[in-house]
Amino acid sequence: AGMHGNPMAAGMGGHHGGGHQHMMGQQMGQHPSQLAAMARAYHPAGGNGNFHNATHHGNLNGGRGAGQKFANGGGPKGGFNGGMKSSSQIEDEADEADPPHPRGPPLRTPSGGGLPRPGTGTSTTYARAKHAQLTLKDLAQARDLMVQEIESRGESAQSALKDLVCILKQMGSHAEATATIVRYRAAWPDDDRMQESLDNMLLDLFKHARNLEGQIAVTGQLINYSQKALAEGRTGWMIRTAGCKNTVSVHRRLSTLYRLRGQAQMQSGSWAEAEISLSRALHHERLHVKEEDLSINIDRGACLIATGRLIEAQDLL
Repeated sequence: AGMHGNPMAAGMGGHHGGGHQHMMGQQMGQHPSQLAAMARAYHPAGGNGNFHNATHHGNLNGGRGAGQKFANGGGPKGGFNGGMKSSSQIEDEADEADPPHPRGPPLRTPSGGGLPRPGTGTSTTYARAKHAQLTLKDLAQARDLMVQEIESRGESAQSALKDLVCILKQMGSHAEATATIVRYRAAWPDDDRMQESLDNMLLDLFKHARNLEGQIAVTGQLINYSQKALAEGRTGWMIRTAGCKNTVSVHRRLSTLYRLRGQAQMQSGSWAEAEISLSRALHHERLHVKEEDLSINIDRGACLIATGRLIEAQDLL
């Protein structure tokens, strides 16, 4: 069927066709890597592998181009196998074309966390710590390197402190994470942005530990930062939720903080202070969405009932 359907095979003759089948039978028994290398190195006789070039197609009406020479079995050694090379030559050329070279750690990890890139002002110790955390998954080594970067006051000390807290939380050492923030935060007393970031971490840790006094103290500090931003004319506040940065209004931020503070005060039995915090949360909520939050009013009603202000609670509810 191949001889009658392919004019090129018919012009080659039975001898060359049989030799080609014998050669292909030998090649099929070779290792797949050798076959792949032979496929990459193969070029038609007299051509450079570009079949879309007119000089390689030749004249289909009887011209004597390179394509006609290929159809007639031409080539350096004659026959269809003129452009083929031995497997040993192909392996040598493949080794020369792709010399082995060592690969370093990836700059990005499948989990989405990034390793520090060279030339970005990142210290070597911090880069090693991130490599241990994200690539090697060795949290103990990453913790030791982060501590070393913080205590040496390296150029990435602030980032190292935040990452160290996250590593300790991953290891289940929440109490140690809290102590770490308290111990090292004094190194940046005038950096409000850094202090606010550490207070946000402390708030999460105090929630996990059900530390009501800590929650009340930290929310008060965070409220001061937000009120200062509002006084400076800022209308948006950058927060991080599930690894993504989002912008919320300052009034929404204040409403959330006052509500958290009020709930912590309710749980600690400070009903009068909790009612004041919830009233302020409701005030900023009105400024944000121009309406009242029913759940905040319910908490306020509970505070009014607990303090004996039943008529006010009835009117509110």
